[in-house]
Amino acid sequence: MKKVLSLLAFSAVMFAGCQEDWEAQQEGTGEESMVRITLQTPEAMGMTRAGAGYTNSAKGGITNVDWTKYDLRYQVAVYDKDGNNQVVTPILKTVQGDYAGTEFEVRLVNKREYKFVAWADFVKVGTTADLHYDTDDLTAITCLDAVSGQLNDESRDAYFVTENQTVDASKGISLTLRRPFAKVRVVTTDWDENGTYMPDNFKVTYYNCKRFTSLNAVTGVATGSDLSTTVGDVEDVYTAKFASKTDKDYSEGYEAESVKNRTLTVDYLLANTNQDKIHFKLESLDGENPVSTYDFTTDIPIQRNYLTTILGNLLTENAKVQVTCDENFEDQITILESWWDPKTFGEMKEPMIETSPDGKTKTYHVKTIAELAWLSENAKGAETPWYKNVRNVVLDNDLDLNGINWKPIAIWQPEPTVTFDGGNHTISNVRINSWNGTNQAGVGFFGDPTNSGYVATLNIKNLTLDNVVINGVSSWSGALAGNFYGDVENCTVKHVFIHNNDYNIDSNPTVIRIGGMIGVHNSGSIKNCHAEDINIKGFHSIGALIGSVAHEANITYENCSVDGASLWVTAPSGVGQKQIGSIVGVNVGTKTVTLKDCSSSNMEYKVGPYDEENGTPYILVSGEEGTKDYGPQHALYGNKPDNITVEDSTSNSEP
Repeated sequence: MKKVLSLLAFSAVMFAGCQEDWEAQQEGTGEESMVRITLQTPEAMGMTRAGAGYTNSAKGGITNVDWTKYDLRYQVAVYDKDGNNQVVTPILKTVQGDYAGTEFEVRLVNKREYKFVAWADFVKVGTTADLHYDTDDLTAITCLDAVSGQLNDESRDAYFVTENQTVDASKGISLTLRRPFAKVRVVTTDWDENGTYMPDNFKVTYYNCKRFTSLNAVTGVATGSDLSTTVGDVEDVYTAKFASKTDKDYSEGYEAESVKNRTLTVDYLLANTNQDKIHFKLESLDGENPVSTYDFTTDIPIQRNYLTTILGNLLTENAKVQVTCDENFEDQITILESWWDPKTFGEMKEPMIETSPDGKTKTYHVKTIAELAWLSENAKGAETPWYKNVRNVVLDNDLDLNGINWKPIAIWQPEPTVTFDGGNHTISNVRINSWNGTNQAGVGFFGDPTNSGYVATLNIKNLTLDNVVINGVSSWSGALAGNFYGDVENCTVKHVFIHNNDYNIDSNPTVIRIGGMIGVHNSGSIKNCHAEDINIKGFHSIGALIGSVAHEANITYENCSVDGASLWVTAPSGVGQKQIGSIVGVNVGTKTVTLKDCSSSNMEYKVGPYDEENGTPYILVSGEEGTKDYGPQHALYGNKPDNITVEDSTSNSEP
């Protein structure tokens, strides 16, 4: 699930008498009650504070700041439901020495709708004064730092939320804060390469893009101005210095064997919820002596609460640069000309074959990324797909695909079955991006976008996929497989993000059938499988484990679980708003789906589109509300209860 910080102390604040006339005109019971407001920040659920020396440029300020120097400061204000009148002026509180936070208590009218606005940022330890941001007016929060004080400063991270909720004094108000920023980091992969000069000074000049400079925390909208299209006409040049060439400012956040990887710059840029593009020139200097200059003339994507990573050989000639964009510092769009560049993992290589004593069974043993890539490149579409001769694959090592735009392994072998045994290993950082701007169907670690994603027939077992991102347009897709025929056993997918960011799905009914593990399951069974921290946006038929069950076969899901998911169906009305669930989104077949000893917890469902211009929100559903015309119809599934059977199952469906 998204990492959460529960804020633990509280304070009481009373209403001012000047609100009485306004109160008389509002809805509600007219009875005032003390209401507890709990703030949550999606940064580190289950995370303990990082140890000394641990820093990670792929993480935010909570991981990276020196807690002996900074406190977290929280502010909360309450407005009428339209955001026009401030009912409770900002209440301020700091949390010292840790990222654990605070709760507030305010007196509000029960059963009345209000707009709650909260802001959290870093301040100097023991103080409450603004450090990086002027917050005197929550409708116009601006940066106080000079151009020489913005790069490479993790204490500039901050969070906010604006959300309408109706007061229920017995339950209180829970708010989740998220960054109003995009974080941009530049990572070079050729540090100290063959005697290359190592820089310690950097200059960044943004141009030919919009620079957001003010945030209205009440409306959630950032505003700014367009920069000159010519880099030489821009006055503001942002600068940063390394404290040491030999000691990394960020010790983590790189691939394995990353001695030549080093983060050069990081920046927190105000952004809106839609994706924008930036351009900038990066100058790297050794003192005052130029080392390299890189002008990013192509579009660099940024988006609120996303991490954009620019990765490549930036200090030597013939740099090949890769750009990724990660939601919540996890989700990613990968921009590459092809599925992968063999330079990132070496030339593809056929795995070693083990032959059984009787000569009847052949098994590939995959030990490297190059061998795994060979399986994909030589699957369906090859002159002789490997699975025509070898029908068993065993993974012998954990593999990290960071920096690779993964090409799904396309298997089309109705008879006999192919088996992929993960050997209880983990494949991490799987990135899959759309080929083009049109609707593609059926991607995943296994999938076939040229054939509606069909994968048949494949049994998968003993495999974990960690940090999987599918972007672009991704119908009929899942982290493990797209349109799937076969069995899955003892598999886990976690930290999965499928958001269809490059496509207008709010009104397009083709972006459907998306699951955290499998997009569409047509036959077989799923046993002892788990999904954790699943984040999906689609038009309908969305499931944290399985998006849609189709075809005409009885299917059983046994001892499967989901812990933490944020699912969003954007269908504006109709049955699609109910096709969203934890284990299964919807069963569109006529046969029975059996859920045996399955469970779900920490679920969040969003239903309906979001009209940012008119401020019309989606409906937020926890799954506890009971059967409605929208949202999941059961804690374990979405629609079609007539052909879904639950046996001996226990589940929690928590917000």
